[in-house]
Amino acid sequence: MIAADLTFDSSFLDALQQGDSPAEQALYDRFKRPVELVLRARIRAPQLREEAHQEVFLRVFSYFRSGKTLDDPARLPAFLCAVARNTALEVLRANTRETQLFPEIGDRRDPSADPERDVLLGERRSVLRRVMGSLKSADRVVLERVYLQLQDKGSICRDLQIDRDYLRVLAHRARARLRICLGSELEAVVPTR
Repeated sequence: MIAADLTFDSSFLDALQQGDSPAEQALYDRFKRPVELVLRARIRAPQLREEAHQEVFLRVFSYFRSGKTLDDPARLPAFLCAVARNTALEVLRANTRETQLFPEIGDRRDPSADPERDVLLGERRSVLRRVMGSLKSADRVVLERVYLQLQDKGSICRDLQIDRDYLRVLAHRARARLRICLGSELEAVVPTR
């Protein structure tokens, strides 16, 4: 049987069940490349890929030699691809502890990520929220609208019915009170000697 003339019918499956060497060789010759492509898509390491390649055909031949068969002989190519995919996953699971990364990608961690800085920023935000909650309502409104929400100063003046110069004075006074409250909050957290 020549690989190019390979037809998947029940007589071919019967030959595989009987362990017919020419039938097995024809199956191997016909599907060596497609199985290799399936494995190459999933396994980078050449030695693992070769191990998986041998395991795929060993499993297929063992399947048929054990007396099992396929309901539809035309499904043999799909059966081989499924065995190749499953074998690739098993080989990877058995031989690697981490997911494979492409070496040209390298380390994908964000160089700007700084966990210590993130924790400090979180602590500062919670202190600021606490201190802002302790301020008078008028100071809190001015600070939030001018510095946190970055609202247009003209609309703030219209809403509060004040002129721009007085808004500047209110913002200055609110910042000064905020500094005082922050200072006492920090002293409570970090006592001085």
